[in-house]
Amino acid sequence: MGWWSATIMGGDSPLDMQGVICDAMGVKYNFDIKAAKGYVYDRGLIEKHLDAIVAVLEARKWEREIGFQVLGVMVLETGAKISAALRKRIIAAAEADEWMKEAGTGSERGKYIKDFIAAMKAHKPGRKTATTREGLFEAFARKLAGVPG
Repeated sequence: MGWWSATIMGGDSPLDMQGVICDAMGVKYNFDIKAAKGYVYDRGLIEKHLDAIVAVLEARKWEREIGFQVLGVMVLETGAKISAALRKRIIAAAEADEWMKEAGTGSERGKYIKDFIAAMKAHKPGRKTATTREGLFEAFARKLAGVPG
């Protein structure tokens, strides 16, 4: 398992957790190159299965905090409605981020975590919020080009 980016979704663990969340919703990975490749979900699916998703994440022994951060990204990107308690849980998961604690809040990871927390605090149901996602190949290209980050 590895990380190629300091973004919330920038590693194997968050992508695995996205799969766990999608499994809880009954969403399978779409391999069709002609269609939308990957996990295809929307606000309605997340809202419909929210209790099951939270139960699956809370039952995990490892990477629970990453799982809640990933759920937060999915909520932001779809505009899903969540309770105030779940919003607090997602923010607490971000504040407990091990990498940020080790690297410091002024680190690159700290910047992404602060931005994520601000977006979660400002989240309104029905409003989609773009998040920063950097795939492995984008990270390689950035490094090869000598672009910091």
